[in-house]
Amino acid sequence: MAIAVTIGGVTHTAEVYRPEGGPPSFNLTMQLGSDWTCEFPVFDTLSTSSAYRPTLGQIVVITDGATTIFRGTIVRLEDKPIKGTGSGTLTMVSCRAYNGLVDQIIVNASLGAGFTREDWVDYFFTNYLSAYGITIDAAMSTGDTLEAQSFEDVTLREAFNHLSTVTGDLWRITPGGELQFFAAGEKTASYSLTAANKLSVGPVSWSKAREKYVNSVTLRYGTETTVLKTFTATGTGSVSSWVLDYDPALNSDGYIISEGVVTEVGVAIRTLSAPGGGGFYTWTAATNTLSRTAGNLGAGVVITLVYSVQFPQTVTVEDAGLIASDGKYAGVFEAPEIFEKDPATELATGLLRRYSSEPKWVRITTRQAFVMPGDQITLTFSDRTISGAHIITEVRGADVFMNGHMQYDLTCLSGGEKQDNWTDQLRDVLGSVGGARSAGGTITGSIVPNFSGHFDSDVIAYDGKITSPEFESKLSVFANSAGEGPAVHLGRFDRDYRWVITGNSDHGSTPGSVGKLRFHPGRRGSNIEAAMMLAEPDTGGTDDFMVLPGANANLYLGDYAALMSGLSPSDSRIEGILAKSCQVTDGYLERSRTVRMGEWTSVSFSAGNFTANGSMTWTVASGDQITYQYMLIGKTLFVNAVIDTSTVGGTPNIVLQLAVPGGFTAAKKAQASCVLFDNGVAALGFSQVLASGTLIQIGRADGSNLAASTDNTYVRVMMQFEVS
Repeated sequence: MAIAVTIGGVTHTAEVYRPEGGPPSFNLTMQLGSDWTCEFPVFDTLSTSSAYRPTLGQIVVITDGATTIFRGTIVRLEDKPIKGTGSGTLTMVSCRAYNGLVDQIIVNASLGAGFTREDWVDYFFTNYLSAYGITIDAAMSTGDTLEAQSFEDVTLREAFNHLSTVTGDLWRITPGGELQFFAAGEKTASYSLTAANKLSVGPVSWSKAREKYVNSVTLRYGTETTVLKTFTATGTGSVSSWVLDYDPALNSDGYIISEGVVTEVGVAIRTLSAPGGGGFYTWTAATNTLSRTAGNLGAGVVITLVYSVQFPQTVTVEDAGLIASDGKYAGVFEAPEIFEKDPATELATGLLRRYSSEPKWVRITTRQAFVMPGDQITLTFSDRTISGAHIITEVRGADVFMNGHMQYDLTCLSGGEKQDNWTDQLRDVLGSVGGARSAGGTITGSIVPNFSGHFDSDVIAYDGKITSPEFESKLSVFANSAGEGPAVHLGRFDRDYRWVITGNSDHGSTPGSVGKLRFHPGRRGSNIEAAMMLAEPDTGGTDDFMVLPGANANLYLGDYAALMSGLSPSDSRIEGILAKSCQVTDGYLERSRTVRMGEWTSVSFSAGNFTANGSMTWTVASGDQITYQYMLIGKTLFVNAVIDTSTVGGTPNIVLQLAVPGGFTAAKKAQASCVLFDNGVAALGFSQVLASGTLIQIGRADGSNLAASTDNTYVRVMMQFEVS
């Protein structure tokens, strides 16, 4: 079979490094439950500037004959000259397989008891993986029926590993992009390796160890909190006492915290007391037992008790036979995300099954067909005391120069189940304490300080997804002109894409006596000391805090003025603010208006703003418009008009008409009193707008016609009304 490689859908086998004219050179690593990776060089002996170089993110597919042995994306490139040549370029390519998707997908899911392992895998596939072009194993078995399971803000890998722990099943995403979840032994290699068939290469070795061996598992589940639990039992006619599922929270007298009653459904609400307290039911602390003082509970009668439970709780699962033969090996594990006893017991049972085994790890090399972690393979080497079914847990592949075939180094586990998973291996590397983690929470480790308790260098959040640690968040020393530091850097740690959060050491009458946090944009060339500060005042209540702009900076909440490019919508804004009091220096701009609320706007003179009804005319000269202005608050329009020495002509009628300013339309009819000087004679007047009207009508209160006048009609109007 021949090895071929395509990059970005184009065949590039010829460009892959061929030392001394040999075939391509690959390093393939696949581990059960962990990342699958591949590294290979791309070589150009003639050119440097114009040499073929792949790009990050391109899809790489490697085949061995008709079999796809790797499919993934390029995550790292390292370009260097070829030693001993005057020209040419060698580019080392590092790829991550499709199964790395499970680390970038965060899941939140909860299903009740009764769902199978296949149900859970189908749920995760449909809701999280199908959009990535992944397919699902059509022949997947049903698997165990599980207790209620809940996953909150965990990676899909953590969720899959949790299902693997509680069921003992294995999972993988194949190079062909198929999600598989299967019991050990369901997937088998196409061949066996035995001393007789001579299909192995080189020596065969094995090892055994008890580093993780336990035969007694104590699982501490839940976090420091109190939760109400409901206990129910159904009478059989022959039982009068029951042990509660959880250790209850106790009051100061050492008695159970509950509603103080037990409900006998369909019968009555019964009292609950301590033994001898006279209650219809009693609770005994020493045995955590609920008892019915009146005797056996009738057949079919259901009782209910609601009581408080203090978490965390513990559940212990043991293998009595192993304890009798080996002595007790106890292990304590944590599951802070679980608050139910049944799934906690299920998880503890899975942990006991995994860690009570004494696996034999066999390492063997072959040049036979491609196999994957999770495949079962039969190994028979009687002289090495190796015999029977084994699970392949790791495959490392490299090409063989002499004939172009791939050579695979296999790590195989005797029996049917893998003892530890990738989270435990990571803990070993980091040196952290504690047991295995199920779904929920994060994987923790430790960074060891020096003898003085200080870290010797910056602490960098680097997960390997970006090739340079400088592009990750960092806890480091940052000093601005005030000398503040250390600081947390948020975002990529380069000068263009990060924020620095630092305490302000010089705030307060005594430096450091008053708290302030400065948020500093660490972009290149920034001279802003702090774009935003969260501070408590120098004097006043200790619970008063303020968000302030820094020196020479403006602080915006929302982006109504579209200062930030690329936002959607371009005028992103805050939906609502609830405050006890608010002080604004320059006023409010409401409803996207350009004039601040409560401020008056003068109307420029236009003769067309002044008319009359019927054949009457109202002539107002520019100098006659003493005041004509309006103010808008919400949907309420205030109008103030003072018109002097105007002229009324034509056929006398009852109303003068003033245009509603600002182009607004009245929403409803409104009326107000006004003052008229009708041909110089003072008269009580009225002003009104009609619903959907655009004119303010002004007339005499007695309804009589206005008198004709020359420069002798005066109007005083002040009214407010709703506009649409």
